[in-house]
Amino acid sequence: MSLSNQTLFIFLWALKPLCVIVASRYTQYPNQVYVIYGSTLILLATFIYKDIVNIIYIQLKWLALPICYALAFILVSYWGIDFQESIKYQVLYLPIVTIDFIVAFIIGYKFNQAVVAKYILIAGALSIFYLLIDAYLHPSLPRIGVLDLDVAMIVPLATISGATTLAFAAIFTLLASTKKTITVAAIFSLGAAFLFKARNSRGHRNAALERRNSVASIWIRRIVGVIAIFFVMALFAEKIQTTYKRLSDPQGDEDPSRTAISTLSFELLSENFPAGIGLGGFSSISQELINYRILDARGEIVYGANLHSSYMTWALEGGLPIVVIVLSLCFFTFRAIRHLLKDEKSRVLGEVMLIWLFQGMLYGLFQQWHNSAPFWMLFGLVFGCYERSKRVK
Repeated sequence: MSLSNQTLFIFLWALKPLCVIVASRYTQYPNQVYVIYGSTLILLATFIYKDIVNIIYIQLKWLALPICYALAFILVSYWGIDFQESIKYQVLYLPIVTIDFIVAFIIGYKFNQAVVAKYILIAGALSIFYLLIDAYLHPSLPRIGVLDLDVAMIVPLATISGATTLAFAAIFTLLASTKKTITVAAIFSLGAAFLFKARNSRGHRNAALERRNSVASIWIRRIVGVIAIFFVMALFAEKIQTTYKRLSDPQGDEDPSRTAISTLSFELLSENFPAGIGLGGFSSISQELINYRILDARGEIVYGANLHSSYMTWALEGGLPIVVIVLSLCFFTFRAIRHLLKDEKSRVLGEVMLIWLFQGMLYGLFQQWHNSAPFWMLFGLVFGCYERSKRVK
């Protein structure tokens, strides 16, 4: 197996969230780009790894979770209130989420924690650079880029890896985004990462991740981080101030449509749980009850409100079947991370993934965590690292 091919594979995998951002920003077909990119990664893996069949076999018991999630949502939607709306919300494409899971599992299974961390940080630095340049070239945009959890996820990994300037560059980029939930999630992860880092420093146990970073790569991250911080502070001071106002005065930032969505969703939950109303069912119902519309990636007006909470989506639209699957997914994920925390060779990445999980759970309270690019990548990576750790022992 060629080292260069493996390097290309993991680098392209780490770049996927950035490619999703670019596709969402400049094309009308972000979903198609997303699928083609993921399929290409799987195809590349089949050429690189001669034991790919064995890898797939090992992950089958974990792959059952996203497959059951997709099939359960399709069945609930079919018997739901508006299957045509569910199709519009791409319920029939949910099995494609297995692509992210499969590729991330291969990464976790084949690469050690230092290599995984290195390429995620490189891709993270490139993402920050792109977002800031794009915002500079298009100052009329109300927000910086199409931000997703991938930028927030840079924060704990960079902090624990010793790339603190990159972590703060990500924080300031999020502050300039004017988005509250993702910024709070990132700040939470920064605090948690510093706690882990302080504990590791006392025990001198985090060298496995930091020692393998070359001096050149460390200084590159530092320089990029410092430049990004000053760039954001100088050019996006007004947006940072807006974010601060939104965070410091929640009552002054209340959105009547959000209140209406929350009220209606709880009413529907009491009437429709445990059966569920199907994916996109809330949008179908809310079209006549809530004055809400958005522009999709194609520039078309879409009527009907989205549920701004993964938990409500799972409970209301997915019903009991999806709730059980998600609870099972979280149970096995926590168990796998617990195993990683006990293994010196994967413990530091286990800490990062634990923070990522809580970060996503916090984000999911007010946003659609389940629709974010890193969602299934996280779970695939966790189980891949878990299986690798078991077999290395």
